[in-house]
Amino acid sequence: MTKLLGGSVLKIFRRLVLSGLTACLLFLSLPDPDLGWLAWIALVPLLIACRDLGPLQSCLTGLFCGLLSNLFIFSWILQVPDFRYHHFGLAAFYLALYPATWCAGLALARHSKLPPLIAAPSLWVFLDFIKAHAGFLALPWASLAYSQHDNLPLLQIMTITGEYGVTFLLVMANLAVYELITSHIWRPALAVLILLLCIGTWGTCRLSQTTAPRDIRISIVQPSILLQERQTASGCLASLQRLERLTREAADEKPALIVWPETAVRGFPSDPLPLERVQKLVRSTRIPLILGTSEYEKFARPDDPGTHTIQFATRSYNSAYLVMPDGTLSTPYRKRLLVPFAEYLPGQPYIQWPPWIVHRTFDTLPGNRPGYVFPERNLKIALIICWENLFADFIRPLAGNRIDIIVQLTNDNHFGHSAAPRQHNIASRFRAIENRVPVVVASNTGPSVIFDACGRQVAIMDRLFSAGTAIGLILLDISGTSYTRYGDLFAYSCSILSLLCLYPVIFRSRFAPRKISAGRSGVNV
Repeated sequence: MTKLLGGSVLKIFRRLVLSGLTACLLFLSLPDPDLGWLAWIALVPLLIACRDLGPLQSCLTGLFCGLLSNLFIFSWILQVPDFRYHHFGLAAFYLALYPATWCAGLALARHSKLPPLIAAPSLWVFLDFIKAHAGFLALPWASLAYSQHDNLPLLQIMTITGEYGVTFLLVMANLAVYELITSHIWRPALAVLILLLCIGTWGTCRLSQTTAPRDIRISIVQPSILLQERQTASGCLASLQRLERLTREAADEKPALIVWPETAVRGFPSDPLPLERVQKLVRSTRIPLILGTSEYEKFARPDDPGTHTIQFATRSYNSAYLVMPDGTLSTPYRKRLLVPFAEYLPGQPYIQWPPWIVHRTFDTLPGNRPGYVFPERNLKIALIICWENLFADFIRPLAGNRIDIIVQLTNDNHFGHSAAPRQHNIASRFRAIENRVPVVVASNTGPSVIFDACGRQVAIMDRLFSAGTAIGLILLDISGTSYTRYGDLFAYSCSILSLLCLYPVIFRSRFAPRKISAGRSGVNV
């Protein structure tokens, strides 16, 4: 009995070590330290750990792996003000449910007619798609595809499949390596290798064929405005003076457009001081300026219907403006996708969140229309703010409206000197490739970067919390891509394959009598 118990404990420990190894490899494959090649084998230890396990045990193994990997990958989030350890634990547990479901799904689909080399990546893509569309719980950050952000030939497949195509290939490669190790089946590994070589060759050809009839020079201003500067009038004035100085330096390079980051100024344009100074600056440089601002509006609302008194309240918007050389302002773009629990409370007024989750309310309101600006004749720019770049189906309709450039204003000040800002910028590179539209990322504390339509870095201010400017020449081409036109057809196909794979198994296990099976050759997860 003791020997049997000791053997069980040893097996559990072995599974924990293997799933923990996968968690470590996933963490190491992302910035930082950004060892992307590890992602091609990162899932193999987890697959070995789940070998011969039932759905429940596989689920728990995947849950442990997901929890550990999320604790590593998202450790930077503890630097965000008001974000506590119990918030971190809840978020890590929620995100761990996805790999847990994947492991359980593979155990259920073990005897499916769909080959594991297709079933496993399809199920992972299906779950990634759900994670990106889960309402206020949606968080498509640090996906498996992020590990390949520098593999530009491979990433060109996203013009057809979106980000999910890269994820599919990564999971497929991991399954092929797993079969090679555990069952010594080499044909799937050879087939995947040939497929990857073909896609890489095709992507390299696409990169070499880049042409465009027009170009434009754009300059980014990275002011590195610290949180404590926001808290005093003198600090706000100093940050505005820094923005003015950097803008004049950028103007010496004669760009066609200058971009400031998210919330570069407060109270613009209702506050006359920043309004007058910005208009004077743009008139002197004669160069259009895009800037981000925290915009505040006072509004009147009835206090007590019985007394007919009026109470004044404030609502705010995270906005962006285009200021033209003659001093005129565009219609503001107001951020439409707000960050839950940071800019708004989900489910209000129907859900009363306990104070240990959130202890304050927010007055930021979402905008209700896309932001298109025209700083030059025949130049159409779409504006996005902060984490709106994470959502491919939010960006795709903008690109489908025949825009020339996407300008993203962001402020990752709260993340400190962590990997989060670089992880955040990967999504902008993906959106550029998916839609063949250049993306300009103007960040307060960096990195600020310009991606061309193929995802190449045209210019970058890479040092975090360093003030400066970056200028780049962008080629303009609005030919579009299959992904822009047809959207997530690849993800939908993977979702259908996953459901077809799992439904008969679940249906049979619930309504059919149990039978002893001799198993099948190949992967046994």
